Amino acid sequence: MESSFTVSTVAAASKDDNHKRQCWECLRRRLVCDFARPGCKKCQTHGAECPGYGEKKPLKWLAPGKVKSRTRKQALVKRTPHTSHDLEKCTVALTAITINELKAAEEMMEGWEGWADVEFVPRNELRSDLLDVVQAVYYFNEYIYPEAKDINELAQNPFVTNFPVQLLHLMPPSIHHSVVCYILGYRIHHTLGDANQVMVRDQYSRMYHHRGRAIRSLTEELNEEKSRMSDATLASIVLFLCSELQQQAQLHNWRYHLDGLGKLVSMRGGYMKLASSPRPEMNVILAFFMIIGVYANTTSPPTDQITLLPHTDMMHLMNGFYQKNVFPNTLCAPALFTSTIKINDLRARLAAIPVLDDSYRQEAENILEELEGFSPEEWVAASDTKAPNEWILISTIHQSAVMIFCISSFQCLSLLPQSKAMESKRTFHGDRLILSLTKGVAKRNVERFIMWPLVVAGMEAGNRSAAMRTWVHNSLRDMSKHLGSSSPLLARDVLMKFWDNAAEKKGWDDCFDRPLAFMI
Repeated sequence: MESSFTVSTVAAASKDDNHKRQCWECLRRRLVCDFARPGCKKCQTHGAECPGYGEKKPLKWLAPGKVKSRTRKQALVKRTPHTSHDLEKCTVALTAITINELKAAEEMMEGWEGWADVEFVPRNELRSDLLDVVQAVYYFNEYIYPEAKDINELAQNPFVTNFPVQLLHLMPPSIHHSVVCYILGYRIHHTLGDANQVMVRDQYSRMYHHRGRAIRSLTEELNEEKSRMSDATLASIVLFLCSELQQQAQLHNWRYHLDGLGKLVSMRGGYMKLASSPRPEMNVILAFFMIIGVYANTTSPPTDQITLLPHTDMMHLMNGFYQKNVFPNTLCAPALFTSTIKINDLRARLAAIPVLDDSYRQEAENILEELEGFSPEEWVAASDTKAPNEWILISTIHQSAVMIFCISSFQCLSLLPQSKAMESKRTFHGDRLILSLTKGVAKRNVERFIMWPLVVAGMEAGNRSAAMRTWVHNSLRDMSKHLGSSSPLLARDVLMKFWDNAAEKKGWDDCFDRPLAFMI
């Protein structure tokens, strides 16, 4: 939507009304200037030197040590309602105004592709944080949630739902700001290359503003004994962590948030106690935490793993999450996810001992045998799942991905041999993984669940053809746009660096030599 006032209109009006321009001091003080020449009398009355009526504000020299500044960002923070009382008073009115504006804008749109180029609310310094929050929620409900419902086509999840605008005032500010960060990040990457660059810069500015507000709010909640270990605080940290993983900020900060969440869980009595909570939301929080931790450990060095809890307890919890329908976020079959946990555990234990023992090699071979014995067709037939063809495809993708992770990571630790037989298995599953992924990325209800396998394929492509590397490169680029996340782009950059040195470094730990997490 364009403003009814164009730049040329404003310029012409300014030229005609030049004799009525207020002096800069009256404008700063928000006073009605008397337009006296050469200087107004209002300034004389207040003992100030009139700076005049020029088109540009004159420079004012200050003595050393007397410089004061307030950025636009700080000014916004000062004018933004913070308290729950403010939110409760403003939510209903702002929701009605904002949604009406959004719906009016929608009627003027021709289609989805132009959506990100529409500025629904005029850009000005009086824009409130709450307005950003309400717009973000509306965007999620209207555009992201309908696509997220693809999850329910494959596995019913009662926690995949729209965002209740009427309950915004009951949620802590940290959730408000994290939601805005996530939505703005989604919009930026979903329209990357298509959107107006001025608007993209504005969205980045707003996103980092709300990121700072989210961190500040979380700090305040953690400093308060009453809210420190509440369910809302745990949920806020998980949501903020997800928004961090969505952005390049994960390079520096995501481990701190995950470690902090683990300490809070320990203060609440530990994972097993929280998992027995009658509140279903707690299972969602723990499931997200476990999923992120497990997959982050796969793409982190064995000497720098995230400590969650004993792998036997973790497998027990994960099986419980499957039964409660709170774990279709990855859509990985339980047996394959359990094998992933076992591989991480063995890698971490092996990194802490100086000498290998044959029992470790036997353990690695047992895990590999379990993976080979898994049948996607048999598991789908026994699980009574929806859309069996899609589930077979997803399970096939994950089985080959975990097989390659198992072989490559264990070979780096000398747990599995560099033999022809082992190379034959790795080649078979590499070919099978690429073939299955080409089918998976073409299905929108499958694509959102296969980023980690695509990263595994990228690692395997270091030992394959240039055509395979190009395909992985392009698939990650397209996935970033489809899913509205920079995480695939980060994976692409990591893999490209690995490909450049693939002649010298070919193993799993050579590719993932620092802690990384690739999650959607």
